[in-house]
Amino acid sequence: MYITSDCYFIHIPKNGGTYVRHLLLNQKDGFRPPQNKSLNYFKKKIAKNFFSFSFLNEVDKKLYINQIEQRHLKIRNIHPYLMSLRKDKLEYIAILREPIDRFKSIYCQTVKRQHREKFKRLLNWSKDKGFGKININLFVNYLFSNNKDLELQKSYVDYPLSYKRQISKVTLIKLNNLTNYMNTRFKLKLNDSLTEKEIGIIKNSRHSDKVILENDNLICWETSLTKESLEKLEILYKLDFDLWNSI
Repeated sequence: MYITSDCYFIHIPKNGGTYVRHLLLNQKDGFRPPQNKSLNYFKKKIAKNFFSFSFLNEVDKKLYINQIEQRHLKIRNIHPYLMSLRKDKLEYIAILREPIDRFKSIYCQTVKRQHREKFKRLLNWSKDKGFGKININLFVNYLFSNNKDLELQKSYVDYPLSYKRQISKVTLIKLNNLTNYMNTRFKLKLNDSLTEKEIGIIKNSRHSDKVILENDNLICWETSLTKESLEKLEILYKLDFDLWNSI
């Protein structure tokens, strides 16, 4: 979503994006999408193909962009749609999280969301391998042999060279600098009246909304990693480590 008219926020999963969205949606100028407005089935079908998207009118284009920006989108995916309604260059901002810390958060999210296909794939893989209980080190081995579920931060900020003349810059912020950066540059901060618990929920801390689910007896929530697992993660997340160390 837009932070300013020339600066667009790329929400990378598990990187503090909920906090940024809260800041934007609650500022006095407002960034809320139009209420009770949506595209009909046929217009959505047209919009999903960027070539046919160009035939929609400006109002419908804006509605479609409004809908898809609620998801976790990569620069390469959202950029053509955004540029269809503007002439000036666009800056992108994304939050980066230390790769190991982010991996731990992804593990907790995966075993918590047991209704999703990702957890089901992990559960079936662990059963096939004869494991009785899922733990974080097992999750490392799963990703090492099934990188389909590997979520790299770098993939969200990469884009084709053809976009370069339309992008002024891609600003990367380390998660631990986020609060200060948003306040210093955009004058955005949380309401001082919020409780510590409310702030924790907004920031989507790792266990803030943990629930006991159907397969919780098969889950270990401990996030300690073995030396072998850390070595594997350094291989799996090499691109993310390189990106993290570059800023």
